[in-house]
Amino acid sequence: MNGRIRGMIAGVGAALLSGCALQGTDPLASGPAPEPQAGCRLALERAATNVDWMRAASEALKAQHYHISDSDAELGVLNARRVRSLPGLGATELVSGLDGFPGMYHAEGRLSDPWQVFRGDPRRIDRVTLFNDGGELRLTRGTTVMSDRNFPIDARPTAQSGFCVALLDAVANRLDFKEGAR
Repeated sequence: MNGRIRGMIAGVGAALLSGCALQGTDPLASGPAPEPQAGCRLALERAATNVDWMRAASEALKAQHYHISDSDAELGVLNARRVRSLPGLGATELVSGLDGFPGMYHAEGRLSDPWQVFRGDPRRIDRVTLFNDGGELRLTRGTTVMSDRNFPIDARPTAQSGFCVALLDAVANRLDFKEGAR
């Protein structure tokens, strides 16, 4: 009888594991990324160097309370981010550790809050990337909402035309362009 049960368990385990091997996904096979929206592009004049537009873009982003995190003038890439607290939204249903009884400890080794009263608020991280694509300045924007324990709650691209046009117009005004965003 033991041999039969072992054989059945081995057969079920092999079937489950072989199914996992057949369902492999390739993250790069999803195809190219979608094109940016029409308002998220700005034609650069030939006189504008990467340093010029990067300086103008960093001033425009800093005016909107973004922090410049990375830049590379050789590649023509500028990254900025802004972190905002979302007060009052700390009451999310995230369970971790041994919650529920006074005096119990979380898996992380800290004292549990049985009623989840003393939880921090999540924060929203906005990331903006500007890059020079052959004489055309392009903009991408994404937003991530992180819990107080650094778990992602939501992440999505958020490059709406209104934001793109306003930012690229501010860059164009700083460069004294007459064309503006298209």
